Amino acid sequence: MTATGLHHLNVRCTEDKLDATRAFYERYLGLKAGQRPPFRDHGYWMYHLDHPWVHISIADKASKGVSNRDAGFGHIAFYGTDYRGLMKMLESDAIKYDERPSPDDRLMQVFFPDPNGVMVEMVYPIADARAAAKKAGKKVPARA
Repeated sequence: MTATGLHHLNVRCTEDKLDATRAFYERYLGLKAGQRPPFRDHGYWMYHLDHPWVHISIADKASKGVSNRDAGFGHIAFYGTDYRGLMKMLESDAIKYDERPSPDDRLMQVFFPDPNGVMVEMVYPIADARAAAKKAGKKVPARA
């Protein structure tokens, strides 16, 4: 048995951050809220085309926002398009981010937090990042 790709991920948040979390994934990843089964609590399924890649649900109140099922969750990584567009949005919205080439210098990785502190990584071909940086008169960060 082999995993062949990301099916979905679940972002758990407090009820007061539910709409901000939906808006975050719409704005920065271009996903759209769509059909979701009638679960007990409110939430969203965020789609690209016909697949719900990100499920947003309310964290169990008894666990104070942390569920044992989600313990150890580190970050979410997505392939991205329009590197330059994302960088402009992050900068205009004053979202702090960390940008760096992958160790093999094939990809540009851009890390930034969602409203719940979940780290999102967008991955772009390094050539796209270099071309966008050159066009903007900026330098691509060097490998660490």
